[in-house]
This record gives sequence, structure tokens and C-alpha cells, in this order.
Amino acid sequence: MSKQSVEVVSLKSTQADLKHSCIFTGVPVSKTNGEHVIPNWMRTAYDLHHLPVEMGETLQFAKVKEFRAPAESKANNDFGKVEDKVRNQGASLDELHLWSKKIAVGMLWNHWRLSANERHPNAPSPFDERHLRFALQNFQEEFKLWRENRYVRTGSTVILPRDIEGISLAHAFGATVNEGYSMTHDAIQPFGYMAISYKKSLIVSSFYDDKTLEEGGIRGQWEESGLKAEKEIARIRAGLSTIFAEHATKAISEFAEQEVAFDDLFKLIAYQLGIVVLDDKRSYRLRTPEDA
Repeated sequence: MSKQSVEVVSLKSTQADLKHSCIFTGVPVSKTNGEHVIPNWMRTAYDLHHLPVEMGETLQFAKVKEFRAPAESKANNDFGKVEDKVRNQGASLDELHLWSKKIAVGMLWNHWRLSANERHPNAPSPFDERHLRFALQNFQEEFKLWRENRYVRTGSTVILPRDIEGISLAHAFGATVNEGYSMTHDAIQPFGYMAISYKKSLIVSSFYDDKTLEEGGIRGQWEESGLKAEKEIARIRAGLSTIFAEHATKAISEFAEQEVAFDDLFKLIAYQLGIVVLDDKRSYRLRTPEDA
């Protein structure tokens, strides 16, 4: 991950820019324009429109259909070509990675938007806004390369087999900031993971990692742990949390030049994936509204 840490001084957009800039290109758009973060074909096929989205420390805050992000019409239509390939199971790994990143960035943008409403009793907890700025800039640069037929993914994407049908999305994110990176500014090292189940496959992506998750034996971990045949959702989420936390712990430790505790990061990522790790650090359960 360290190769893609960013000097925060280069990210100067204002809050107004974030609210009304196209997630694909960064150009200003009207408030009426919007891209569904979860594709319409996926929402329709699996009747997701009114399902709640669990966000950080808050359960059932927003419905899937409410997750929209500002988007310029031409860019949105262009990206529809990728959406169509994913729907028809004809997308390359590069295209699956870009598609997963678009969903992750859209979810991040909506989390930021909803957390800004401090008066709402169920607003999700805020996060470092610099992470969102980094994620948007990174996705917009890669979308531009895709439009120019020059895109090659810089992060990991693997397709893992599973024995159960259905759809689910799991998104985990965070960032480490190196304050005082230089005399004038800080540096930020984000991490982001997305797991999307579609039919009998699980599309797993890690962003900003130079493919280290993809090349680090995730397929072997998946097979050896028995998660391919697992039908219990809590164990699948806990298994993914372990894989993500191990990967993030190593990368963040390298960036920070000091050891980062696995247990704390595991609890954070597991919670984002809907799992509560119990005090013995070996047991876990699905998160409930009482945990908020």
C-alpha cells in the first residue's frame, strides 16, 4: 500500500465541491443528477430497494435506494458499459476492480454525507475527510484511464468460489495519517476492501495495495479455511475480516514504520462487516441494533 500514500496538500477541494462534484470526473453537477451506488439491475434482480444499509456504528440508517452520488450523465452512461459486462458475467478482473471501486467510493461518499447531519440521531460516525478526497481522486484518475483504454488495475481483485446463491456487499475502510510528513503537510495511507457476492462467486477487492492481497495467497486462505462451502453468514464475515485485517495490519505497519496491533484493526473491520468480536478475541456473533 505504501506506494500509493498521498500527500494531503494536493487535495484542496472544498466541502461544497464534494457535495456537488461528479464522482466519475470531479466536474460540477446539478443536485438532480445522481448515480445509484448499487446498480439498478442488481437492486431489481434481488429486490434490494428497501433493504437497510448497515453503516459503521449505526444499523438500518438508510435504504439501498437512497444511496446515490452526484454523477455527470455522459460519464454515468459510459460506465454503464462496465455495469453491463458485470451483469452478464463477462467483465475482466480490471473491470471488476474498477466496478468494485466505484461502489466503494459511492458508499464512502454517502457515509460522509450522512455523517455530516449531526442533528440526526442515527447519523453514522464521521471519518477523516481526507480519506474520501483521496478515494475520489484515485477513482477519477482510473476512470479517465479506462475511458482512454489505458486502464490497468493497481489493486487486488480475485473471484472466490462459494456454494450458496444470493447477493451481499461488505465494505471496510480506514486510514492512517502520518502527521508532520514534511514541513508543510501530512500524508495519508488509506485502506479499502470490498466483497460482493454475485450468483455463486465472491468478488473480493483491495484498493491501493499494488495487488499484494491478490498475490499473497488469499485463494489458499479461502480454501483452507473451508469458507467456500460455509453457509453461516457470521463465519463468512469473520473469515473475510481476518483476511482483510491481516493484510491491512502489515501494510499500515510498513507505512507507519511501527507495529500496528492486529486485534484492534480486526475488531474495527469485523464491526464494519457486521460482526462483534467478544472479549475472549476468539468468539464472535452477528451485530445487533443493541450494539449501536
